[in-house]
Amino acid sequence: MGYLLKLAARNLWRQKRRTALTFLAIAVGLAALIEVDCIMAGVDRDAIDNLINLETGDVRIHAQGYSAERESLPIDRTLDPDAVLTVLKDVEKIRAATPRLMFGARLNTGWEEIPVMGVGIDPERDGQVFTLAEYVDGRWPARGAAEALLGYDLARVLELAPGDTFTLVTRTRDGAFQAIDLTVAGLIRSPHPQVNSGQVYLPLDVASQALALGGAATEVVLKTQDGARVEDVSRNVRAALEDAGISGEVLTWRDAASDFLAISQSKQGFSALLIFMILVIAVVGVVNTILLGAMERVREIGMMKAMGMTTREIVLLFMLEATGIGVLGSVTGCLIGIAGNAYLVSHGIDILESYKGLDIGYPIAGVIRGAWNWPMIAEAFLLGIVVSWVASYIPARRVAAQDPIASLRQG
Repeated sequence: MGYLLKLAARNLWRQKRRTALTFLAIAVGLAALIEVDCIMAGVDRDAIDNLINLETGDVRIHAQGYSAERESLPIDRTLDPDAVLTVLKDVEKIRAATPRLMFGARLNTGWEEIPVMGVGIDPERDGQVFTLAEYVDGRWPARGAAEALLGYDLARVLELAPGDTFTLVTRTRDGAFQAIDLTVAGLIRSPHPQVNSGQVYLPLDVASQALALGGAATEVVLKTQDGARVEDVSRNVRAALEDAGISGEVLTWRDAASDFLAISQSKQGFSALLIFMILVIAVVGVVNTILLGAMERVREIGMMKAMGMTTREIVLLFMLEATGIGVLGSVTGCLIGIAGNAYLVSHGIDILESYKGLDIGYPIAGVIRGAWNWPMIAEAFLLGIVVSWVASYIPARRVAAQDPIASLRQG
């Protein structure tokens, strides 16, 4: 076996250019696989963080039947937030909870009017569940004050700045038109595009009074303690509400983000396509290298068989050469991929300017960073070696099956 390894290593560099081109083709494919997986893993991680921290929370409570009509932002299905918050005090593994009131509206500046989502927030509780305050340039709205936060992109389109005034035109629970005059307290520049471009945040009591809801909210959002399973918390919350006689729907962030998760799952098809392309590149390259090498070494193969080498040993020799190409390709590809990952993890890619206004179905904006996926890198390394090994078997068998006398004559 040691002799075959030495012979394979020597033969590997007989045609340096051909060997280099073959393993570099494998390396480029593996590096591309690692980079794509790095970006996808980073996008998924950032998107989930943005969903939880800026939109869904860990667990949400709605009035019964609200979820089925959520797209229309109904305000006739509401909760008594004080009653719900009282019940939640006895549920374990809840760090904080806050009510929110979601409603449809049109933002009017006097010269332009565009549709937006109004979000009534509890100024004192909201920051305990969501990270919205971290992205505010200006003041946080005060309870009872007729002021609001606007997304940066929305404010830029409407040419609004802190201190400017605008009007939210909406409807009350009874369907009557209502105009809410507000002052811009601050602008939000968050990593969530929908927050930046389509939402207006105002104090919950101001919004509830204007919509004639008497302090009601459309949802109560929870933040769980670190390490708590949201499924367990939601189950305990559901049981506590039932015991208190409160009818409601309890959803985890996974339930609320089903559309995003469906898009995220679709990336597996792209990864499979990329892996298939790498397999094709590796198989074609390795088979081509083995066959061309065999054609150049016909006489040598005949001499080896005449000197007593078995067909099995010749097959193994060529497979070891192919494996060497696979090892070189895997090592080079992984090194390139790891170097690229290091940059993507530390610096990321700024998509804020390049893809402004483009809705790709992911709640991400600004700089997206990669994520380390060491199991995937290990799989890519093994993939290059295994594919090269397997791809070499058939051409190696074909070469080894030649008659030694015919091979010597041909040589």
